[in-house]
Amino acid sequence: MKTLSMLLAIASLFIFTSCTSNTDAGTASVTIDPPTTYFDGVPLVASDILSYTLLWGTVDGGPYPNSVNVGKVTTASIPNLKTGTYYIVATALTTSTAGLQVSGYSNQVTKQIYGIPSPPVIH
Repeated sequence: MKTLSMLLAIASLFIFTSCTSNTDAGTASVTIDPPTTYFDGVPLVASDILSYTLLWGTVDGGPYPNSVNVGKVTTASIPNLKTGTYYIVATALTTSTAGLQVSGYSNQVTKQIYGIPSPPVIH
């Protein structure tokens, strides 16, 4: 009986220590707070906006090494993110008498992606 209890305890230990977190966890859904100025502080005109680009990274305040153009929508998703904290901003591509320009950053949004536990593996 004592041997059976010990075997069950060891089996439980293997089951619980074999649970790992899946690093390809999910998608961040973002509602864009559109930028209102260019990098030099000059206000942009909303009717001049052609599209938005989401930029993200894992460092608060940037840099934002990843980007995707999401068109002229203010709600978008970033798929295939690994577990972690992401800092996301948006820029607007505009056209005006000065030609094509990129706005300054929108307000930064923080998204936390949580891992999905993998099923236990019994050894």
